[in-house]
Parts: sequence; structure tokens; C-alpha cells
Amino acid sequence: YHVDMDISVETLEQASVTFSLKDAGQNSFETMESFMVDKGNQVSPLKEYLAQKTVGGVTYYFDGWYDNPLCYGAKVTIPYTVNEASRLYAQYVAQQYTLTYNSNGGQGTAPEGGRFASGTEAKVSEAAGLTREGYTFIEWNTSSNGNGTGYQPGSSLVFKNSDITLYAIWKRDTSGFSVEGVNTTYDGKSHTISIAGNLLVGEKWQYKDGNQWKDAKIQNGQFGNYVNAQNTSVEFRVVNKKNDVIWRNTAQVTIGKRDVTLTSGEGSKQYDGKPLTNDEVTVSGDGFVGKEGATYTVTGSQTVVGSSQNSFTYELKAGTKAENYNIQQNYGTLTVTNRDAKYEITVVAKSGGEKYNGKEQTVSGFETTTFNVEGNNYTVEGLTAEAKATDAGEYPVNVVGTAVVKDAEGNVVTDQFAVKTQNGKLTIGKRDVTLTSGEGSKQY
Repeated sequence: YHVDMDISVETLEQASVTFSLKDAGQNSFETMESFMVDKGNQVSPLKEYLAQKTVGGVTYYFDGWYDNPLCYGAKVTIPYTVNEASRLYAQYVAQQYTLTYNSNGGQGTAPEGGRFASGTEAKVSEAAGLTREGYTFIEWNTSSNGNGTGYQPGSSLVFKNSDITLYAIWKRDTSGFSVEGVNTTYDGKSHTISIAGNLLVGEKWQYKDGNQWKDAKIQNGQFGNYVNAQNTSVEFRVVNKKNDVIWRNTAQVTIGKRDVTLTSGEGSKQYDGKPLTNDEVTVSGDGFVGKEGATYTVTGSQTVVGSSQNSFTYELKAGTKAENYNIQQNYGTLTVTNRDAKYEITVVAKSGGEKYNGKEQTVSGFETTTFNVEGNNYTVEGLTAEAKATDAGEYPVNVVGTAVVKDAEGNVVTDQFAVKTQNGKLTIGKRDVTLTSGEGSKQY
């Protein structure tokens, strides 16, 4: 129901709402309407309040309803929701200022602005009706380049004796831009950096070559040609027609070296006087790629009893680059063991002598100290044999000492032989002497 009074009333279930107006050209407020309203319900003025009036040749504008007599700050929403006894104030103001929204390159319809009295607040509109290909809306700003005062949708701005234009500020949407590097092991193939992101007119990809930026040649989203082992950082950026950088990032190209192990062959045998060799070299690990590889020179050799590494060197084939491989050499072992059945040789002392001649006679040395066994030559050292005598008779030429057997290279291989000795003989023969008495003849 309607009550003509200028008081505030509140009960447990109802509250009064009073609408007061400072009319055009007036200096004070006058109560225009008052209602008792159930709490939680909404109420609107019943009277019509013209949007503008002209008094004394001056045009005044209706400025809306406020919750304070200064008519400052945010306007209240009509219909007004009643929660307690309230007094609302409105006035006609002589000057209003215009709020304009500018899409600033966006497509669609910019929000509708309005006119606001100086000192009043306006709620900044959303940009829901605006889009711009490749861009994201950031804020509204009093400068088209974004260097003015920025406002987020839903925030408030206060008018201060001037019109306000809010420009949509757009940021290039680079969420779709990416560069994906290479992370693999050398395989002899070409690898590329993957590039993603839609460019707008006037934009282009660039990469950094040393200290210089160059336009990137991209085919089907791929850049570069990386083959050999390396660890390289490639910096990219996207620039617009003004050469402003709108996105940048770095791609890592890591092509690891292949791990290759070269292992020479092994071997084992009983001693036979001949070199033990094995020219085989096996390749393991990641191995060589395709027709790439190496040639090998195996120098390992073991002749005498014992072990040694099967040494070798290698030379990479044409087109095989050392920079693409971690090459490790492993050497097999060549082992020669003692013979189960030793070689048997006999060293024979010399024999000799003459008939007794009244002088000392000597026989020394051996028939031979050099032997050929299975095609290998050996020499026996460490033995002596000698006999001396003057008188007729037989004298033994005894072999004394410890036999040492050496091969043709001077290696001692005695343990592989059973060395027998045979003594010689010094024979001094008796001289044959015939004693003949003289003859004579006479006549008796």
C-alpha cells in the first residue's frame, strides 16, 4: 500500500522504502514516494521520471538512483530489493559525459556505452560480443595502445568532467605456438625440429644464426636438417610486420653418439713353436649405421707359453665420422699353454781321436746344437763336452751342464722339451812299432 510520509519504518516482516528527488534546478531533495514492502521483495517508483528536463534554458539529465544524498558511487538497481528500511536518492544533473567502447580491431559489436554525470561510477561491460582472430581479449583501456588506465570487465570507473572511450586491448594468442626439438641417437638419418602455430598476415618465423636473426624456411611444419651427433640449442621467434616479437622459445637438438665396442678375438693352444693369432674383430653395442664401419689391423701374437692381449688398430671407412661414435676397444686374450707331450731331442757329444803321438789330444763340442722340430728351428745352450788325453786309450767325452733350449727369436722354451744327451769318446790308438834286429853274414 502507499504511504505519504517522510519517515523510515521497519518491522520484522516489512520495511519502508522512500524515493527522494533533487529536481532540475533545485538545491534540496523532496520525498517523491514511500512504500512499505515485505522484506525480500522488490519495489520500483510508480512515478515517471523524465530522462531530461530543460529549466531556464539549461538541459538537465536524470542521473539514476543512489543510496546516499551525495548521489556518488554506484547506482542501485531498480527494481530495488528491500531488506531493511531504505531511502534512495536521485537528481537531475546539468552535465553528463559519454562512455564509449571501441573494439580496437576486434570483430563483432562493441558494448553500448552511456552517459554519466561527473563523479558517478559506471560498471565496465564485458567483451562477450567481440572476437579477434588469433588474439585474446585482455582488458579495456583508455588508450588504444594499452598504455592508459586499464579496466577489467565488471570493475567500476568514475567520471571526472570528461568523456571516456575504452578500447579493447588484445594480446596475440600464442598458446598454439610450439617448437619440439630432437632427442635421439645418431642413426645416419635426417632429423628436423617440429614447428606448430598458425601465423596471421604479416607474421613470420625466424631463427637465430649466431648473432643474426634469419627467416626460417619451414616445410610441412618441419625445420632444419640435423644428421650428425650434436647438442645444439636453436632459438626461434615469431615477429609481426612491425618486427615486434610476439613469441619466442628454444628447441634443443640432441643427437647422441652411438656406443660401439670393438673386441678382438681370443685363442688358446698348446705350445707348438708357431705364433697364435686371431684376426677376428667383433662389433657390439649400438653398432655402426648402415654401410658405415671400420677396417682392422690385428697385431696380437703369442708364441711362447703365457698370455697377451690381442692388440689391434682400426681405421674408419670413408663416410664414417668419428664424431658420431663413442668407440671402445676391448682386447681378447691369446694364451699358449705347456705341451702335454714334450718334444724330445738328443744332444750328441763329438767323438774322435788319433794314434798316439806323444802329444795331448782333445775332443770337444757336439755333433749339433741346432734342431728343427715341426718346421721350427731351436738351439740348445748351456751344455759342454770335452775330453783330453795323451796316452793311448779310450776316454769318455762327457756332456755336462743344464740344457737351455731357445727358439729362433731367442725365447727360452726349455720346458717344452725333453733334452737327452749322449756322451762321445776320445780314442787314442796305439802306435804299431816293429823292432827288427840287423842281419849279418860272414865266412866262418
